[in-house]
Amino acid sequence: MSINGVAGSPSGFRSIGEPEVTARPDWGDRVAPSRKGGGIKRYSRFVALMKVTLPLIALGLVGLLAAWPKLGEVHVARATLDRGQIEMLNARYYARDEQNRPFSLTSDSAVQSQENANLTDMVNPVAEMTQVDGTWVTMRSERGRYDQSDGRLLMIDNVHVLRDDGFEFFTALANVDTKGGIAWGDAHVDGQGPSGEINADGFRVYDHGRTVVFLHSPTASVKSGDSGTASKPSNPSKPSKPAQ
Repeated sequence: MSINGVAGSPSGFRSIGEPEVTARPDWGDRVAPSRKGGGIKRYSRFVALMKVTLPLIALGLVGLLAAWPKLGEVHVARATLDRGQIEMLNARYYARDEQNRPFSLTSDSAVQSQENANLTDMVNPVAEMTQVDGTWVTMRSERGRYDQSDGRLLMIDNVHVLRDDGFEFFTALANVDTKGGIAWGDAHVDGQGPSGEINADGFRVYDHGRTVVFLHSPTASVKSGDSGTASKPSNPSKPSKPAQ
């Protein structure tokens, strides 16, 4: 007779209710050693590559952040296809006169004239004249035309003139001689300064902004460093206007 085993063999018997134990394979042993080694080597190469790449990326980002303020000053030229003109964005011009006094002229955009290569039309031009001692006068307007042949700038619409000692006035039109360091205008002038309000029929700027003369105004002449009015020069010379 046989019961769950081989007949006549005691080793073939097991107790009722005793669980049958079945050996399970070791799954780790089923993975080929060569495949294990290959994965470890690939991971090690990846880690080594990241140790070199990540510092380089971080260094590049630091360089980009350091150069970012200067990127806005890059001059970008583009062709205006509909008119065949060349437009300069964020135009910048810097120069010094014979007395080493700096002058700067900037604009949001500048378009060279097709009829005359020396003429450049500007949007939002800003002209700044600076003395050797650091005092300055800034002039800005909505539009402007610059003549490279003689350094003359015509400023049109909402001309705003500001000097570092607080004098500020507005007019409709102004001319600037960038080489001579003078400016003038015959349109009505409204403004204010340390000595009060300014209401005049025109203005003259001499000597890179050191002296400002208002025509037919109680505040006739103001020199750099003055706290009030000064005497009006006799027959102030009027600079010649650039050819239109």
